[in-house]
Amino acid sequence: MLKINEFAFCFLSSDINDVIRQENVLTKLTNKYQIERWYRHDRNCGRYVSFSQMINDAIDDTESEFMIFCNPKTHFTTQDIEFIINKLSNGYCFASVVSFGFFGFSKELIRHIGMLDERFIGGEWEDNDFAIRLNYFGKASWWDYNYDSYENNWSKSGNLKHITASIFEQKYNVNGDKILINSQFFNHKKISKRHRKYNDTIYNSWLGRTYNTGNCDISKYLTSFDVSFNDKKQKEIICDFNLSISRENRIFNVNLIGDNNITLFISFLNKIEDGRKLLWMENIKVNNWKHFQIFYDDLVEIRVFVDDNQIYNNILNTNDEKNINFKLPVLIAD
Repeated sequence: MLKINEFAFCFLSSDINDVIRQENVLTKLTNKYQIERWYRHDRNCGRYVSFSQMINDAIDDTESEFMIFCNPKTHFTTQDIEFIINKLSNGYCFASVVSFGFFGFSKELIRHIGMLDERFIGGEWEDNDFAIRLNYFGKASWWDYNYDSYENNWSKSGNLKHITASIFEQKYNVNGDKILINSQFFNHKKISKRHRKYNDTIYNSWLGRTYNTGNCDISKYLTSFDVSFNDKKQKEIICDFNLSISRENRIFNVNLIGDNNITLFISFLNKIEDGRKLLWMENIKVNNWKHFQIFYDDLVEIRVFVDDNQIYNNILNTNDEKNINFKLPVLIAD
């Protein structure tokens, strides 16, 4: 068992009112722990390119080995803080109360698996990615989600949401109970040099992955999948293909025609006034079609991705059709 007397608490809100509310809880523990504070609104009061970038800044900026991160929408208690500290003291390399809304780890974890992936622009999918990386690392993680502690309202990232789903699809192939890692995309930023000295005491305290625990959709990546590398090599070739997308009220059709073995990732979102929420997303393989219904009667935004690049973005009216020809470099399995 480790003894944690000090930690960094990272306030992720750009709104001082959130910080004041959360600070009122944190101060109740100042007699028990030495607490280093990191304030996002001081570091960067504007919009971060990605949630991952914000977390990485906090990791590099702080001096404390152990860290707790708090989303502005989280309402936590002192018991929640001590729950995370208890798990990090007793064999877990990662612990959360509200998924990526209220969670903690040590810099020792980041020394071994790398920083968060900043390619997940705006937010979403970086938590799925991190959970898979924890699974592959092989040490115990506790990934909970207390729904009563988190405000379920729209994210301010708005228009940025969901554009990086294709990066997750390119980085991992999820098939049944197996996840294959694409080695060409599995590279991660290192912690800053001043924090790179390994701590064997912390590392040797961690339990194995058989102790992985969770109660939410993200935690399934820790508990329900076997993660390994995909040994298949890929090469880049120029591909010609045609994509047609049509809509008749709530009925949608997607058709992909081409000569090479390509796969596109397509997402449909509602308009930004309605929260830019995801309505439908799926991969489509060449010379295949999709026919489906979306229960939404307003304008729908289309986003199309190949590999980790968005190649098309447009608006679909209630009775509309888009027909697009592409000639692009695409990664194809050898």
